[in-house]
Order: sequence, then C-alpha cells, then structure tokens
Amino acid sequence: MSAARARVLAVVAASCWLAPHAAHRQTADTPSLLAGSIAERIVLDGVLAEGAWTAADAAGAFLQTDPAEGAAPSARTTVRVLADTAGLVIGILCEDSDPDGVVSFSVRRDA
Repeated sequence: MSAARARVLAVVAASCWLAPHAAHRQTADTPSLLAGSIAERIVLDGVLAEGAWTAADAAGAFLQTDPAEGAAPSARTTVRVLADTAGLVIGILCEDSDPDGVVSFSVRRDA
C-alpha cells in the first residue's frame, strides 16, 4: 500500500470514528425550533391570536447582550415559527413591564 493511500485511509477512518461524536455534540448544544404548520389564514397584525401560534413550538431561552453579556433577560421574549409551501411566518412576543420606556430610536450600533 502506498503512503498516500495509507494517509487517505487513515483520514477516512478517523472521520468515520469522529463523525458520530461531533453529530451528538451538535444536537446536544444547538438549540432548535420546529416550525408549526399554517392550517388557517394568518393575519399579519402583530397579534398572535390564531390557533396555529399556540400550537407551534416556542423558543424562549434567550440571554441578553446588553448591558450584561450572557445574563438572564429582565423580560421574557418568545419566538414561534409557522410555515407552509408558500412561505414562513415568524411571531415574536416581547414582554416588557414598562413599554412606554422603550427607546424607538437609537444611534448605537447593533451588536
């Protein structure tokens, strides 16, 4: 067996051995969200009132970036996703104890 062929065989063998470990690590550490199906007309009005929204999976384990990177947020945010063959709809519910204090214009750059 040539040296080049032996190296290729070693790389393939190492990849086959490491791939299941890498795949397991990715699924354990990577958050995921399953899109719900759109079975009724979704009205894009900012109100997540349709039944599909409550039936869809929700993501809400978010951390803040400002003012304290990685800290628990002061208010909860929930994201739900719906999809059908025509498109994708994302619903975001941002809870806030003081909505009048929200700054609608800021000169700070996004993180």
